[in-house]
Amino acid sequence: MKLKAKLVSTIAAFCLVLCLTIVGVWAATSATVTMGGNISFKATDVNAEVSGGNFTGVSGAPTLTTLVFDGNETASDASDVTGIDTWTGWNLTFSGKTDATFKITVKNTNAERALNATLTNTTSDATNCTISVEVGEVDKDGQVVSVAKNNGTVEYIITIHIENPNLAASATLGFELLLANAG
Repeated sequence: MKLKAKLVSTIAAFCLVLCLTIVGVWAATSATVTMGGNISFKATDVNAEVSGGNFTGVSGAPTLTTLVFDGNETASDASDVTGIDTWTGWNLTFSGKTDATFKITVKNTNAERALNATLTNTTSDATNCTISVEVGEVDKDGQVVSVAKNNGTVEYIITIHIENPNLAASATLGFELLLANAG
């Protein structure tokens, strides 16, 4: 009888440990998120530098070329700026985290006038994630930010937040940066 009781209690303990292990592994799984996208630029006759990077929480982050706007961009089209191709076709992948961020810095190199910068989130097909655009800790998505003359800067922080890390998430990232001289 004692042997039978020991056998039953051992089997019960084994089943309990197995169940806890399965539940623990299931709870520890997290979404792996792959995102692609780009940033488009519109600038007319501005003197500015745009740099990006400082990606956190992702792998496969691109190395972005610093873009130099020399005041000769025409018809609100910055496609002739060297290095703009490094700002497209992103494949950001992160796993085990619920937030990833990256920064875009706009520097006004005009010594005589301020610059207006507007970064608008045009992300589409976002599933199980939200994207925010902030300056400091203030939401500035689509709002004009004044950049002081003579090397004044503004730093945009873009945050990708996964709402439920146990579900798949995806998005086609899209942003539009509009640069215009103030006044």
